[in-house]
Amino acid sequence: MEPENAIYEQIESLINKGRYIEAARTSRVAITENPNDPKLIQLKAMAISKSGAPIEAASLLEPLYRDNPEDPETAGILGGIFKRIFMKEQDPEFGMRSYETYLKNYTETGSYYTGINAATMSALIGMAGKGRKIAENILGSLNLDDFWELATAAEAKLLLRDYESAVTDYREVRRQCGNDWGRVATIDSQLWLLNHYTTVPVEIRSLFKPPKIAAFVGHMVDHPDRKSPRFPNQLSGAVSVSMKNLVSSLGINIGYTSLACGSDILFAETMLELNGELSIILPFGIDDFLESSVSFAGTDWEERFHNIIHSQNIRYLVDKTYEGNPDIFRFLGKTIMGAAILRAQLSRTEPLLVSVLSKYDKEMKSGGTRDMIRFWPEKDTHTNVDIDEIRNQAGYDSSKDIPDTVSEPPIENELIFQIMLANVSHCSQDDLNDFLSKMDDLRANMINTPKFYAYGDDEIIFIHRSVMQVIDVLSELKEMEGVNVVIHSEAVEDSSHWTNGGEKYKFLNNILLVGKDTNVLVTGHFASQLAIESNKYTYAYAGVTSDVGNHEYDLFRLRNA
Repeated sequence: MEPENAIYEQIESLINKGRYIEAARTSRVAITENPNDPKLIQLKAMAISKSGAPIEAASLLEPLYRDNPEDPETAGILGGIFKRIFMKEQDPEFGMRSYETYLKNYTETGSYYTGINAATMSALIGMAGKGRKIAENILGSLNLDDFWELATAAEAKLLLRDYESAVTDYREVRRQCGNDWGRVATIDSQLWLLNHYTTVPVEIRSLFKPPKIAAFVGHMVDHPDRKSPRFPNQLSGAVSVSMKNLVSSLGINIGYTSLACGSDILFAETMLELNGELSIILPFGIDDFLESSVSFAGTDWEERFHNIIHSQNIRYLVDKTYEGNPDIFRFLGKTIMGAAILRAQLSRTEPLLVSVLSKYDKEMKSGGTRDMIRFWPEKDTHTNVDIDEIRNQAGYDSSKDIPDTVSEPPIENELIFQIMLANVSHCSQDDLNDFLSKMDDLRANMINTPKFYAYGDDEIIFIHRSVMQVIDVLSELKEMEGVNVVIHSEAVEDSSHWTNGGEKYKFLNNILLVGKDTNVLVTGHFASQLAIESNKYTYAYAGVTSDVGNHEYDLFRLRNA
């Protein structure tokens, strides 16, 4: 294999895995050695666009397109970038640029991909007649033996207002999508855009409605030392039946949960049995989690735990052992709920919360599982499986249902912090001096002092427990031009790991896309905490990254709502 082919495959593999930031960084390094390689420029532009920075990607790709307008790959990527900007900004200039890019290539190559996009963009910019002519030509060239050709035919018929035939084709497209929510989202996005400018039958839109997304929290089965029954192991079958009925009635397609014995595992089993998508988050390593949250209930629950994780991708919150600090479980609950909120926002739908709680615990709203419930922002989207009712039906005396503890003990050693790293190498000295002056005022008025704060020639590091106080610092940073920021949430004991030279510092520094345009990237850990605490921000998915321990993290670009 030629070396250049190897680097192409490496970058394409990163893009296909959602590792857009790493793909952009890898392609940038490769381009320094091969500055005129069109394939590397295409891949870099695609990675940057998918990471949520389409304008930067367009600037990179336009010179290549001007030199090679007949290349369908370059035209397809650039036309898509312009379309993405048009969708976000509703700026007709980018709608026209997208149309012209697609049309020029379709005219020269006959590519059905650039052709159908030219036809659709025609409708969006007020030239529906032109779009229908293109759609007619495309229909005559398709073989319909490929998923995307079938989707193209359905879209062409929709543009031609052959609604009956379009509905038939879209039904088959949806059948072939199955639970591939990425494909569903791609087609739904196109239909959503078209629906703003032309008629899209409700029957077609409803086929590609976004998935129902739910966060789940609930009680573990009773520990053998528990004095009064709350969730006896013998009731797991009855809870499972109630869970299945509830998940089915709500139509949940994607679930976020942990995997403790009892209701977590029952929810996960239900989602898998109903062919749903499961996102599992564990607070720390498997061995410690089994010991703290599964094994006490018996080998049956251990076996069920292993059966689930065998086929699932697991995310971890911290890369340390569990030492009895309840701060980690609070972090877990907020992350599960925040992750569901983020996924729902990106899918243009409303998130749900499902729980298994006793009435007593649900009303206490303090400590343990019930402590997590109070973070949920929309109370009318919370549905509970009432363990009291199930226990009463089984003949247990609910009058004896008194929790062992009314609330969790206070946290003596705070563990979870928000870590911000900002590259300010492109900022002016005047802007930096102004920021540092404001920073002194901010720190003086903070409720708690930062765990760590440092300023160097090129960067600022700030670590604080409070999500919103980190956001206050970010608000001041964003006043400067050319600042690049990454924010993450995790356990912080020794700050040296997060400062220059530490392994955690290297993880954050590798995320930064250093450039002259201001960028704010946040990990899913931090975005989940912020989504719980504030609705003033929107998120653009920027891919996946990993740390030195190969733990994976989602990345988002943060913007004001």
